[in-house]
Amino acid sequence: MVGYSADDYLRFSADKETIYYSEPVYACEDAYVLPTNDNSEQWGVRSDGHWTYVNCLMYSFPPQGWKIHITSTIYDAQNVLYDVAEYLFVKSISFKYLSSRTCFIQANGKYADRLESGKFITIYPSSEHIFIQLLKDLKTIVCKYDDGPYILTDKQWQNSNVFFRYGALKPRFSNEKNVPVIVTPQGDLIPDKELPLYSLPSFVDEPIYVKENNYFIEYSNGKLTDYQIDSAVHFSNNGGVYLASRNGKKYILKEGRKMLGSVIGHVWMLFIESSMNIKSFVP
Repeated sequence: MVGYSADDYLRFSADKETIYYSEPVYACEDAYVLPTNDNSEQWGVRSDGHWTYVNCLMYSFPPQGWKIHITSTIYDAQNVLYDVAEYLFVKSISFKYLSSRTCFIQANGKYADRLESGKFITIYPSSEHIFIQLLKDLKTIVCKYDDGPYILTDKQWQNSNVFFRYGALKPRFSNEKNVPVIVTPQGDLIPDKELPLYSLPSFVDEPIYVKENNYFIEYSNGKLTDYQIDSAVHFSNNGGVYLASRNGKKYILKEGRKMLGSVIGHVWMLFIESSMNIKSFVP
């Protein structure tokens, strides 16, 4: 978890009820609010202080598979949660979300975990068929909102605030190392790799519908592809700093990730700098 003091970690570690360090359930002053649910008895809601988990008690979901993440700006977060949760209650689909505005800021701060930033709502489809339907329906629900932070670990669905990846849906760890794992068709445990890029296990392929219907708007202002990335100088959740080259000259590339960092609302911009000039790329 990010944004906590040493005293907080000591308090979390005293909780022996779970393999995770977690805060007791409490009501945050800036907590996000769920819509009224007419079938509330069919749902279990709990919080570890950072995430709030909303589990449908009528239907389960598999230990691994496709998961969906919804990103949002901090300004739209409450409305996005309300609209998405209202839909998921009707469809009886489990999910979790960042519990409060404070948690949202912590998760998207400059030195927050790059692999987790941007993930406001996580949704757990119970099958591939439902996963595909969710992609279509959720895009329609959130398309009226501004673009949230890009999620590095996922693939974006049709340039929307809907992202997806394949991985563990329920906690499962190897006996040798305390790392999340998934199971191959042969029964082997392999790490559930979360890299700062979209990747799939060797035994998984995207559904045909996703392959044939996903699309992206490529931003290539200033011919950014003319530059060869040589190495990374620095990483932060705001974006990286890279050494690059073009036509025998060395450059520094500075990346700014939209809606992330100490100024949540800053504009995404990428600079190419050299001793002779500065070029700006603003998609």
